[in-house]
Amino acid sequence: MTWTTYAGEGVRSAAEGSQAGSAFVTVLLLGALFGTGVLVRKLRDRNRGRRLGD
Repeated sequence: MTWTTYAGEGVRSAAEGSQAGSAFVTVLLLGALFGTGVLVRKLRDRNRGRRLGD
């Protein structure tokens, strides 16, 4: 099973109002936010390093 399948299952069970589904969606959203935050920080650090090197 891929993560998209898991996401689909989580969204479906959340729509049905199950506790596990809403918890899964919350974790998924937090994971997405954390992931983008890490990516942005890495890009920012890379750009800063390039600027300092010049």
